[in-house]
Amino acid sequence: MGDLAHLKRLAAVKTNAGVKFLTPVAFPGNHCPMHTALKLSSNIRGMSTLVVGTAECGSYSRRVISRAKGKQAFHWTYVLDANEVVFGCRQGLMDAVRQMDRAGAEAVMLIFTCVPEVIGEDIEGLIYELQPQVRARLNYVQMGHFKCNSYPSGFWKTLSAFVNMMAPAGRNPDVINVLGRSAEETHIPMPEILTALRIRSSLILTIGAKNRR
Repeated sequence: MGDLAHLKRLAAVKTNAGVKFLTPVAFPGNHCPMHTALKLSSNIRGMSTLVVGTAECGSYSRRVISRAKGKQAFHWTYVLDANEVVFGCRQGLMDAVRQMDRAGAEAVMLIFTCVPEVIGEDIEGLIYELQPQVRARLNYVQMGHFKCNSYPSGFWKTLSAFVNMMAPAGRNPDVINVLGRSAEETHIPMPEILTALRIRSSLILTIGAKNRR
């Protein structure tokens, strides 16, 4: 029982700072959804990213981006100062996006973390005003960790944002775009749509081979 001597009654706990785990191998926690949004965005060719938040978010984002594969664009961070935390970051953020545009960014995904969501910035209005002023295609995702305490929303919100940035193209009955499937996910069962397409493709190749005979 000596190992539990540090425990206190719930009524005596006033803060979560310094709370000790009951085991030294405690689960370290889930990824912030910003991690997932940035990982997905950074693997899109020509997609630049701008993470907006605290200095901690900026430092963490650089660790994520350093592991991206095939990165061929910019990754910038916009760290809020004390004044912006209180009064908002609208003007500074617009200046940063214009600077990325001048640097040659083709598309920019703005990834907002916890503090911008708490402030209540009108992100949609900002994008609507800024888009006509720059050549780069703009979009955003709001990745406040306090809303979900995990990373799944980083997947579906970012993939939805990608869809909004896709341009119409000619249709081909034998081609389909699948978002969210990683080449590293061999341990996860293949989505049914991909399995069906592979079977259909094999049938077409087999029939074609017979016809040539």
